[in-house]
Formats: sequence, structure tokens, C-alpha cells
Amino acid sequence: NKGKFNLLFDNEFTGKLKISIKDLAGKTLRQYYADKNESFYIDEMDLSKLGKGVYFIEMIYKDKRETVKVVLE
Repeated sequence: NKGKFNLLFDNEFTGKLKISIKDLAGKTLRQYYADKNESFYIDEMDLSKLGKGVYFIEMIYKDKRETVKVVLE
């Protein structure tokens, strides 16, 4: 992955999502909130400025946490 991709979050939850981008050490590089008003949420992600490496996209909603691993080449 070169850093540009679509993040798709598909489940029945609607409401506020907290989205964090973290590096391999767990340091938060970027964090924002999004409103998920339908059963799916799509976000155009551009991590290309972060450089090569392993990153984690963490989505927190209600009392749940989901994490996606992204490898930039």
C-alpha cells in the first residue's frame, strides 16, 4: 500500500466514531471523530505523508474497539 485507500467500516452501529492512527510504538499520530449515520462508513485515507512503515487505524465506538493494520511500502 502506498498510503491512499478507502477505510470501510460496516456494521449496525450508528453514532460517533473515534478514529486514531497510531505508529508501531502505539504513539497517536492523528485522531479525529466522525459521524456514522448509516450501516457503513467510508473514509478516504491518505497516509502517504507518514512514510514507509506499519501503522494501526483504531476505531472506537460505544464500548468497542476495532483495529486495522496498514503497511506502507
